[in-house]
Amino acid sequence: MPRLTAQFALLLALLISALNTQAHCQIPCGIYDDPATFKLLKQDVETLSKSVNELIDHSDDKGIQAVNQQIRWVMNKEKYADQIIFTMTDYFLTQRIKPSNKHYQAQLEAAHRIILLAVTTKQTVDKEVVKKLNDAVDAFERAYNLPAK
Repeated sequence: MPRLTAQFALLLALLISALNTQAHCQIPCGIYDDPATFKLLKQDVETLSKSVNELIDHSDDKGIQAVNQQIRWVMNKEKYADQIIFTMTDYFLTQRIKPSNKHYQAQLEAAHRIILLAVTTKQTVDKEVVKKLNDAVDAFERAYNLPAK
């Protein structure tokens, strides 16, 4: 009986996580909107930047309300960094960057840089890291849009 309960719990967890997934499907439907995905990626970076700026601007605020707001901004920063990582891994690395593309290595390196910088934004409150992340997204978009053959 305990094994059945564990299997049910696993199935339930997978179902719940599937409901929360935002990326495009991983079946060969052929319906992709790369410009919209880049737009969302840039919006995520902008929102992350806003979180960092708010944390810096209000770092000296005192009191329980200030602590509450700082925690909320940190949570927001974490959320958008996670969304950036998810978009890069689940959409671009899993489905869109193809080893057969002659620019594969450049695209892969550019995507990896974004992921590393997004992780760094989770570890720090640094405007310069966010600027590097924004620049990395622009560089990745240029590398991604190079002709495939």
